[in-house]
Amino acid sequence: MAQSLTSQGAQLGPLPEEDHCIKSYSEGQDFRVSPYLQNPDMDGMTILWLSETSEPGSVDVAGVGSFASSPELAKDLAYHANEIANHFNGNDPGTPYQHRVRVSGLSAGTSYNYTVQQGSSSYTGTLKTTPERNTDIRFIVYADSETEPESTGKTRRCSEPYGNFDRQYWLDQTEGYAINIQTMKLRNPDFIAVAGDIVESGNEQRDWDEFWQHNAGRFNDIGAGIPIFPAVGNHENHSGGDGGGGFYTTPLAKDALARYRSYFETPDNGSGKPEHQDRYYRVDYGPITYITIDGTNGNPNQSNQDTNWYLHGEGETSIDNPEWGEGEAPDFNPGSRQYQWLEAQLADAQKRSRFTFVQFHHVPYSVGPHGFNPGEGGQSNAEDKQSGVPMRVLTPLFKQYGVDAVFAGHDEMYEHSLVDGIHFFDV
Repeated sequence: MAQSLTSQGAQLGPLPEEDHCIKSYSEGQDFRVSPYLQNPDMDGMTILWLSETSEPGSVDVAGVGSFASSPELAKDLAYHANEIANHFNGNDPGTPYQHRVRVSGLSAGTSYNYTVQQGSSSYTGTLKTTPERNTDIRFIVYADSETEPESTGKTRRCSEPYGNFDRQYWLDQTEGYAINIQTMKLRNPDFIAVAGDIVESGNEQRDWDEFWQHNAGRFNDIGAGIPIFPAVGNHENHSGGDGGGGFYTTPLAKDALARYRSYFETPDNGSGKPEHQDRYYRVDYGPITYITIDGTNGNPNQSNQDTNWYLHGEGETSIDNPEWGEGEAPDFNPGSRQYQWLEAQLADAQKRSRFTFVQFHHVPYSVGPHGFNPGEGGQSNAEDKQSGVPMRVLTPLFKQYGVDAVFAGHDEMYEHSLVDGIHFFDV
């Protein structure tokens, strides 16, 4: 039976169950991750899924035709040796195969039923292409889901400001996230954006498994009908103990971002650098332009322009471990490749779109701990090694090109600031 969760008399809704959440599956266990949508356009959509074997699958789109998949071993999604030893009794669960099918020749703003066949399993869903510019749309943004299986069954202290400091939150992360996803699905948005910290540890495969169980798996299949627009957060660069234990070391950060890039497909940003694809990109959707940038590292390292004093980005090497080579995270400061790209996109969006929105992870304006200035003095000295303050360097650009709102996360609370006519949200 589904559980009904209540808090102080408020009905929160039924907890999703394994046996009723995804009703459109046939018998069979061929999917590691069920089909989900990426990279929407007016005439196309990409459908991705992961399978247990290398057997090709197929997508049949009603009124359009059939498309065969060409599976590839998703080598970047292999379980780390620490995970295998600590959580699977030394037995590797195996690396899945990824299927990526681009469906083209579609009409703008149109819904299509599709069926994915994989071995003896099938899945039926509905996709909707990007609409024309004069169409009303709805989208939802959130951040800091930080999924990890270890959180199941554990609740956290939930202090009241100036009140009860011993109160425990009434849901664990698994229940809370499941109900949030359920609520989002009921709102029927055109797309969902996640402003970083998607998983707890970017190089722990089990944390990614948990995310997709909620978005294209046993808890919910929201990704099968609603595209997800991701942003990189500091946790996507973080290895985690079971992902190598190296915190933000350059080799493990590269491995972690390879997992992120494996799961998502976004429009080409023209950087010419494969390691920067999917880290910053632009989507034109109906009357809006939605721009995602990567603010997880600023150059020079450990300066007032840096959002992560632990991470080495592009052009930077560790003094203590030069053998690691340069980092990959793109700089966002004036003069950088990403900054120049951003300015060009904002200028173009101002001409063609009714609204311009930007998302990244590190919130620029906050009363939380990440609102302190960059530094190593700690919160008692109003300094933070993961400060969002350096992102304020982009505010003049946003003002110049008429950005309507900026969505971020990092401090894990709802906050709304109005700066130079721009709405900044910590979601």
